[in-house]
Amino acid sequence: MAYIDYLFNYPVFVITDIALPIFLMVKWNNVRRAMLRAGYELY
Repeated sequence: MAYIDYLFNYPVFVITDIALPIFLMVKWNNVRRAMLRAGYELY
């Protein structure tokens, strides 16, 4: 049973580990672009 849990959980962890930083990076780029368009200077 533990092996089944491992097979199920491992891809979820990998996907989360890869997808989350990419998602946050894209979201941050969108926020920064919106702020620059609004006239804010952001470093």
